[in-house]
Amino acid sequence: MRSSTLKRLLESSRTSTLIWVYLSAIVGILSLVGMAEVPYILVCLSFLFAGLFMDYKQTYPIRRLFLNTFGVAMVLYFGSQLSLDNLVGPLSNLLLVLLGIKFLEEKKPRDMYQILLLSLLCISLATLHNLSLSFLLFLLVFSFLSITSLVFINSYRQSQKDYQRAEVFFYYSKVSLALFISVFLFAIPFFVGLP
Repeated sequence: MRSSTLKRLLESSRTSTLIWVYLSAIVGILSLVGMAEVPYILVCLSFLFAGLFMDYKQTYPIRRLFLNTFGVAMVLYFGSQLSLDNLVGPLSNLLLVLLGIKFLEEKKPRDMYQILLLSLLCISLATLHNLSLSFLLFLLVFSFLSITSLVFINSYRQSQKDYQRAEVFFYYSKVSLALFISVFLFAIPFFVGLP
Protein backbone atom coordinates (compact mmCIF):
# COMPACT_ATOMS: atom_id res chain seq x y z
CA MET A 1 0.00 0.00 0.00
CA ARG A 2 2.68 2.49 1.03
CA SER A 3 4.97 1.68 -1.93
CA SER A 4 2.12 2.22 -4.42
CA THR A 5 1.40 5.60 -2.83
CA LEU A 6 5.07 6.57 -3.06
CA LYS A 7 5.24 5.41 -6.69
CA ARG A 8 2.10 7.37 -7.54
CA LEU A 9 3.52 10.44 -5.82
CA LEU A 10 6.83 10.23 -7.67
CA GLU A 11 5.08 9.84 -11.01
CA SER A 12 2.93 12.91 -10.41
CA SER A 13 3.82 15.73 -12.77
CA ARG A 14 3.11 18.23 -10.00
CA THR A 15 5.49 16.45 -7.62
CA SER A 16 8.31 16.21 -10.15
CA THR A 17 7.85 19.91 -10.93
CA LEU A 18 7.92 20.82 -7.25
CA ILE A 19 11.12 18.83 -6.73
CA TRP A 20 12.95 21.00 -9.27
CA VAL A 21 11.43 24.21 -7.86
CA TYR A 22 12.42 23.31 -4.30
CA LEU A 23 15.97 22.43 -5.37
CA SER A 24 16.29 25.79 -7.14
CA ALA A 25 14.98 27.58 -4.06
CA ILE A 26 17.42 25.77 -1.77
CA VAL A 27 20.34 26.94 -3.91
CA GLY A 28 18.93 30.49 -3.78
CA ILE A 29 18.65 30.33 0.01
CA LEU A 30 22.15 28.93 0.44
CA SER A 31 23.58 31.67 -1.75
CA LEU A 32 22.65 34.22 0.93
CA VAL A 33 24.56 32.47 3.72
CA GLY A 34 26.99 35.02 5.06
CA MET A 35 24.88 37.96 3.89
CA ALA A 36 21.56 37.38 5.64
CA GLU A 37 21.14 37.01 9.36
CA VAL A 38 21.07 33.40 10.59
CA PRO A 39 17.56 33.59 12.18
CA TYR A 40 16.04 34.56 8.83
CA ILE A 41 17.84 31.73 7.07
CA LEU A 42 16.52 29.30 9.68
CA VAL A 43 12.98 30.74 9.38
CA CYS A 44 13.10 30.36 5.62
CA LEU A 45 14.35 26.78 5.85
CA SER A 46 11.70 25.89 8.44
CA PHE A 47 9.01 27.37 6.16
CA LEU A 48 10.50 25.33 3.31
CA PHE A 49 10.15 22.09 5.29
CA ALA A 50 6.64 23.07 6.40
CA GLY A 51 5.79 23.74 2.75
CA LEU A 52 7.16 20.34 1.75
CA PHE A 53 4.97 18.70 4.36
CA MET A 54 1.91 20.68 3.22
CA ASP A 55 2.60 19.77 -0.41
CA TYR A 56 2.91 16.11 0.54
CA LYS A 57 -0.41 16.21 2.43
CA GLN A 58 -1.91 18.67 -0.08
CA THR A 59 -3.46 20.69 2.73
CA TYR A 60 -2.76 24.38 3.19
CA PRO A 61 -4.22 25.57 6.49
CA ILE A 62 -2.82 29.11 6.39
CA ARG A 63 -5.00 31.49 4.42
CA ARG A 64 -3.45 33.36 1.54
CA LEU A 65 -4.84 36.68 2.82
CA PHE A 66 -2.90 36.26 6.07
CA LEU A 67 0.28 35.36 4.19
CA ASN A 68 -0.10 38.35 1.86
CA THR A 69 -0.68 40.69 4.80
CA PHE A 70 2.35 39.26 6.57
CA GLY A 71 4.41 39.72 3.38
CA VAL A 72 3.40 43.38 3.07
CA ALA A 73 4.24 43.94 6.75
CA MET A 74 7.69 42.41 6.20
CA VAL A 75 8.30 44.63 3.15
CA LEU A 76 7.46 47.68 5.24
CA TYR A 77 9.58 46.47 8.17
CA PHE A 78 12.69 45.73 6.12
CA GLY A 79 12.07 48.75 3.90
CA SER A 80 12.35 50.95 6.99
CA GLN A 81 15.81 49.47 7.65
CA LEU A 82 17.20 50.28 4.20
CA SER A 83 19.89 52.90 3.85
CA LEU A 84 22.85 53.48 1.57
CA ASP A 85 25.13 52.09 4.26
CA ASN A 86 22.90 49.09 5.00
CA LEU A 87 21.36 47.90 1.76
CA VAL A 88 22.35 44.25 1.34
CA GLY A 89 21.43 42.95 4.83
CA PRO A 90 17.77 44.04 4.91
CA LEU A 91 17.23 43.06 1.28
CA SER A 92 18.63 39.58 1.81
CA ASN A 93 16.54 39.12 4.96
CA LEU A 94 13.44 40.35 3.10
CA LEU A 95 14.01 37.96 0.20
CA LEU A 96 14.35 35.04 2.59
CA VAL A 97 11.13 35.91 4.42
CA LEU A 98 9.19 36.40 1.17
CA LEU A 99 10.54 33.11 -0.17
CA GLY A 100 9.53 31.41 3.07
CA ILE A 101 6.01 32.82 2.78
CA LYS A 102 5.69 31.43 -0.75
CA PHE A 103 6.54 27.95 0.56
CA LEU A 104 3.49 28.04 2.84
CA GLU A 105 1.03 28.64 0.00
CA GLU A 106 -0.57 26.18 -2.36
CA LYS A 107 1.78 26.03 -5.30
CA LYS A 108 0.03 26.68 -8.56
CA PRO A 109 2.24 27.34 -11.61
CA ARG A 110 2.07 31.09 -10.89
CA ASP A 111 3.42 30.50 -7.38
CA MET A 112 6.18 28.26 -8.70
CA TYR A 113 7.26 31.05 -11.06
CA GLN A 114 7.32 33.46 -8.13
CA ILE A 115 9.47 31.09 -6.08
CA LEU A 116 11.92 30.87 -8.97
CA LEU A 117 11.96 34.66 -9.35
CA LEU A 118 12.67 35.17 -5.64
CA SER A 119 15.41 32.54 -5.83
CA LEU A 120 16.91 34.36 -8.81
CA LEU A 121 16.85 37.60 -6.83
CA CYS A 122 18.65 35.81 -3.99
CA ILE A 123 21.37 34.64 -6.37
CA SER A 124 21.58 38.11 -7.93
CA LEU A 125 21.99 39.73 -4.54
CA ALA A 126 24.61 37.17 -3.59
CA THR A 127 26.75 38.23 -6.56
CA LEU A 128 27.28 41.57 -4.79
CA HIS A 129 28.97 39.77 -1.93
CA ASN A 130 30.68 36.84 -3.60
CA LEU A 131 32.51 37.04 -6.91
CA SER A 132 34.85 34.12 -6.34
CA LEU A 133 35.38 31.30 -8.79
CA SER A 134 33.60 28.91 -6.44
CA PHE A 135 30.48 31.05 -6.75
CA LEU A 136 30.54 30.34 -10.50
CA LEU A 137 29.84 26.69 -9.73
CA PHE A 138 26.98 27.80 -7.47
CA LEU A 139 25.61 29.95 -10.28
CA LEU A 140 25.87 27.14 -12.82
CA VAL A 141 24.00 24.74 -10.54
CA PHE A 142 21.27 27.32 -10.02
CA SER A 143 21.07 27.99 -13.76
CA PHE A 144 20.59 24.32 -14.54
CA LEU A 145 18.01 23.83 -11.78
CA SER A 146 16.03 26.94 -12.68
CA ILE A 147 15.96 26.13 -16.41
CA THR A 148 14.81 22.61 -15.57
CA SER A 149 12.18 24.03 -13.23
CA LEU A 150 10.88 26.33 -15.97
CA VAL A 151 10.61 23.43 -18.43
CA PHE A 152 8.72 21.30 -15.90
CA ILE A 153 6.44 24.15 -14.80
CA ASN A 154 5.48 24.88 -18.39
CA SER A 155 4.85 21.20 -19.03
CA TYR A 156 2.76 20.89 -15.87
CA ARG A 157 0.83 24.08 -16.63
CA GLN A 158 -0.08 22.94 -20.12
CA SER A 159 -0.98 19.32 -19.39
CA GLN A 160 -2.07 19.32 -15.71
CA LYS A 161 -2.16 15.51 -15.96
CA ASP A 162 -2.17 13.53 -12.78
CA TYR A 163 0.66 11.19 -13.67
CA GLN A 164 3.56 11.13 -16.05
CA ARG A 165 5.66 8.17 -17.01
CA ALA A 166 9.34 7.98 -16.15
CA GLU A 167 10.17 8.33 -19.86
CA VAL A 168 8.46 11.72 -19.92
CA PHE A 169 10.40 12.83 -16.86
CA PHE A 170 13.72 11.84 -18.43
CA TYR A 171 12.75 13.42 -21.76
CA TYR A 172 12.10 16.79 -20.07
CA SER A 173 15.30 16.43 -18.08
CA LYS A 174 17.24 15.95 -21.34
CA VAL A 175 15.52 18.98 -22.89
CA SER A 176 16.48 21.02 -19.82
CA LEU A 177 20.09 19.91 -20.05
CA ALA A 178 20.19 20.82 -23.75
CA LEU A 179 18.74 24.27 -22.98
CA PHE A 180 21.25 24.81 -20.18
CA ILE A 181 24.19 23.90 -22.42
CA SER A 182 22.81 26.15 -25.18
CA VAL A 183 22.45 29.10 -22.81
CA PHE A 184 25.97 28.56 -21.50
CA LEU A 185 27.45 28.29 -25.02
CA PHE A 186 25.62 31.39 -26.27
CA ALA A 187 26.54 33.37 -23.17
CA ILE A 188 30.27 33.13 -23.85
CA PRO A 189 30.21 35.03 -27.19
CA PHE A 190 27.86 37.64 -25.73
CA PHE A 191 30.10 38.09 -22.71
CA VAL A 192 33.20 38.53 -24.89
CA GLY A 193 31.57 40.55 -27.66
CA LEU A 194 29.25 42.98 -25.87
CA PRO A 195 31.73 45.01 -23.77
